Amino acid sequence: RYPAALGIPDPGRWDRSTPRRLGYRCAPAAVTLPAVTSMLTERVRTQVSGLAGAGLDATTFAESALQALSRAVPFAAACFASADPATGLVTGTVKHALDDAHDEEWAHFEYVVPDPSAFVQISRVPGQVLGLHSETGGEVDRSPRFTEFVRRYWDFEDEVRAALTVDGVTWGFLALFRDGPGAAFTPPEQSFLSVVAPALATGLRGGLIAAAADGSATHVDGPAVLVVDDRGQVASASPGAAAQVAELGGGVLGDCPLPLALLSLVGAARRTAPDGVPSVPRVRLRTLSGHWVVAHASRLLSRDGAASDVVI
Repeated sequence: RYPAALGIPDPGRWDRSTPRRLGYRCAPAAVTLPAVTSMLTERVRTQVSGLAGAGLDATTFAESALQALSRAVPFAAACFASADPATGLVTGTVKHALDDAHDEEWAHFEYVVPDPSAFVQISRVPGQVLGLHSETGGEVDRSPRFTEFVRRYWDFEDEVRAALTVDGVTWGFLALFRDGPGAAFTPPEQSFLSVVAPALATGLRGGLIAAAADGSATHVDGPAVLVVDDRGQVASASPGAAAQVAELGGGVLGDCPLPLALLSLVGAARRTAPDGVPSVPRVRLRTLSGHWVVAHASRLLSRDGAASDVVI
């Protein structure tokens, strides 16, 4: 006899239109799709927290964290940026599916052109996470940086940005990009990034502090002075500038772009404060040999009041 109470009909009563059930009907699975998603995000959060306490250098931590994050928040490209905790200026990046060829233009859009999704703004929004598509109601063209820079080179459809803050101090930023249909980052994904951001900040802070404690550094003597023109080219430099730029990861002066940290500094110097007073930013940087330096930047004013060049 077939247990009709379980919903399995007698085979003698089947007809061609009746779907056939093989075996007994079971109760619905206890694990639903939201539960699976929750389990995955919790597993990724635990993994990121473990990486944050593993004593990794900043670059290795960023690469490992991006790999872990991709399981919970898939992305087409990413940028994991370290920042000076005193000023918020970006000092270095670890990138996935992006290159460094457009760093100078990025600094212009990030620091000179007003934009509601600039990193400095992300630190002030609730949760310190901003999904561009959801924030603008799909009108991502409201961001000049995204429209005139990101889409021009990579044609992404959406971006989510997060400030990496722990104990009230921002140590870096995260930007994830998507392309193709249904590319928008969802509110649950943004909430997850907000939850995991402190662990990302902890790992980044640990990597930077561990590097600062390395006592194997050599020293480059003397200050350096650079003058950067309105095209972003080095117009003049002091005798010690080339060595200092090389210590910051830069190439030959005049032939290669300046390091990203200095490009950020130049962009911030070109920005005018709301009260009309020129900005005089500074940033702390670690050299390749392990020393820390402080760089300042300011616009140079000509006799007619024009300000096109920046001195570092």
